[in-house]
Amino acid sequence: MQAIRSILVVIEPEHSESLALKRAKLIAKVTDAHLHLLVCDKQHEHSALLSLLKEGLQEDGYSVTTEQAWNDSLHETIIDVQQAEGCGLVIKQHFPDNPLKKALLTPADWKLLRYCPTPVLLVKTATPWAGGVILAAIDV
Repeated sequence: MQAIRSILVVIEPEHSESLALKRAKLIAKVTDAHLHLLVCDKQHEHSALLSLLKEGLQEDGYSVTTEQAWNDSLHETIIDVQQAEGCGLVIKQHFPDNPLKKALLTPADWKLLRYCPTPVLLVKTATPWAGGVILAAIDV
């Protein structure tokens, strides 16, 4: 298994608490990895949020870059940025889909897991890892 030198963290600006960023900080602290923060949005500008996050992380000693991008879909945007930045891990927070939408369309998280060429960590809860049990780990 290769060492992770760079982590792509997908930031959801409409949610105040970023569980993905919390997990990324834990991993980056241990592995000394670079964090690349990504906001996937074509309609609104989020440079103020990204610069605020970047400043706070740099004060804490993390190596950080930021980007806002949008391609045809969420999973394509994430994969394109992952490829361009050479990130060895993608971390994204999972949010439940609308049941009707889920029944009619393939969920974006499923597409990301299916098509991303690097490992993807989907974060669902804030439950700490310490003392917990990892049920499954997959290395593709």
